[in-house]
Amino acid sequence: MMGQTNPPALVAQVWGIPISQPNPEKVKLIKLVISVACAGAVFRLLLFIFAVVNSGDDVAFWSDTVGLAVSLSIPLCGYMGAKNNSKELICWFTGCNGLIFFVMFIDAVNYYRGSTADEEGRSGADVVPYSVVTIPGIILAALSFKYGAELNSKRDNILVRSAVPPVAFVQQPPLQPQQVVINVGSGGPAAAGYPQQYQQPQPFAPAQMQYQQQQQQQHLQFQQQPQQMQFQQQLQQPVVAHAVEASKNGF
Repeated sequence: MMGQTNPPALVAQVWGIPISQPNPEKVKLIKLVISVACAGAVFRLLLFIFAVVNSGDDVAFWSDTVGLAVSLSIPLCGYMGAKNNSKELICWFTGCNGLIFFVMFIDAVNYYRGSTADEEGRSGADVVPYSVVTIPGIILAALSFKYGAELNSKRDNILVRSAVPPVAFVQQPPLQPQQVVINVGSGGPAAAGYPQQYQQPQPFAPAQMQYQQQQQQQHLQFQQQPQQMQFQQQLQQPVVAHAVEASKNGF
């Protein structure tokens, strides 16, 4: 008899990512982390293109390429950490963005303070490009740190990546002992006059089985004793009759 299977866990799909026991807060956190990670990757790619276009130096090109590869690893950690529920990747994503936010914020403060303290001042051609690059970077780093920390705090009960099918529990019926019928006597119980014997099966009792065989042999011998006595009497009757007749003729 087949038992009932376990009910499958409630799983929702968020941009192709399975989430167990979904609720709006968890879904929102995953979407936000993936969004800021993708936005950070696009932002770093745009900075790389801008740097390559404005610089014609080969050395600067290769240094910018290495910097791009390193900078893209940070949003990649955020995306893979949210997708695979990896504590290490989420912590790396959060920590790096926190450090980037701190460095860029201090640099921006020093830059704007230096521009106002300078007697000659800085023209708009200098401040605007710096602001276009720095302000979005600070905002993305702050949001990445915030959402990454929140996702890491709720990481344990968010994702289920395994797709194991539910296991069906099979309930075995109890085994019913069967009776073994032993007919005593070659002619059956009706002919021999002996009742049938019922014995419970013992799979691991060789001594008991040997005892049953001995008992059966004794019953067979007991049944054959009257037949042997009757056969001996039949053999003795002609001999006795012949001796009586011979004695009569002699006398």
